Amino acid sequence: MTYHGSRIPTSFGSLNNTFSFKNISLTALIAYRFGYYFRANSIDYNVLVRQGVGHSDYYNRWQKPGDEKITNIPSFRYPVNTSATTFYTFSSPLVEKGDNIRLQFVHLNYEMNRQTLKALPFQKINLYVNISDIGIIWRANKKGIDPDNQGIKTPTRYAGGLNFTL
Repeated sequence: MTYHGSRIPTSFGSLNNTFSFKNISLTALIAYRFGYYFRANSIDYNVLVRQGVGHSDYYNRWQKPGDEKITNIPSFRYPVNTSATTFYTFSSPLVEKGDNIRLQFVHLNYEMNRQTLKALPFQKINLYVNISDIGIIWRANKKGIDPDNQGIKTPTRYAGGLNFTL
């Protein structure tokens, strides 16, 4: 057994800043998590045979003598050897660094008030848009895997609204 490191980030946090110009403000939240590892998804031949669900790693599997020099993905054999498939699923080649920096949240606000618009029936009106779960800015693993969302990506969410001050 090999210990690669913590499965939980050992350093984490976020940076939040607001930029304002006249009546417009933009707030952005950048979150970071460092010092941890995760196990990447890969082909599971048991699942492939029983449920018909594959993985793109299937195309990079060991297929002919000499492939062991270019791939860690085992060959497919039928009937499936459950022990071998389980061994690969929990093997070191699937361990990746989870360190990442992501743009978590953006808030854009436009404010109108009675001082600038005399005909305004309210003291102030804020028109705003929120965008969350935007995406990764940087990740440590070379495979481009999002350590939080392997397979099903968390959708980017959009919301907007008006805020009236009487």
